[in-house]
Amino acid sequence: NITVQAKMDGNWTTMNQEAFRIKSLPDPNARINTITGSGKMKVNDLAAQSLIVEYDKDFIFNLARPKLISFEVVISDGANTRSKTGRSMRLSEEIKTFVKSARPGNTVYFEDIMVEGNDGRTIKLPPLVIKIIR
Repeated sequence: NITVQAKMDGNWTTMNQEAFRIKSLPDPNARINTITGSGKMKVNDLAAQSLIVEYDKDFIFNLARPKLISFEVVISDGANTRSKTGRSMRLSEEIKTFVKSARPGNTVYFEDIMVEGNDGRTIKLPPLVIKIIR
């Protein structure tokens, strides 16, 4: 509840009391370039990108970007998988080299994307799935 009081003639008087509800911040979103769920990309184009974590552009408040904690990059050729852990939106040289090892037809997953929202919550975001094309 929120109570509004005013000092009148030296005494505090309650003017109004209302129930007050606070809405949680929405979960942020992850994207690579314009890919927000799944898509296709050339391997060198993918290696040159950043993993962007942000709130919706239509969100009413202009908040700072959430903090990326970690993510897993998994490359699958259908039979085998390999993975590396990343910890920054800007892909490290190790992650770039790893991504460049993918071949056309392979699928690159960005999964277990963990972020800290502006409200302090740790949130696991949905994976990004990118099919490598020629």
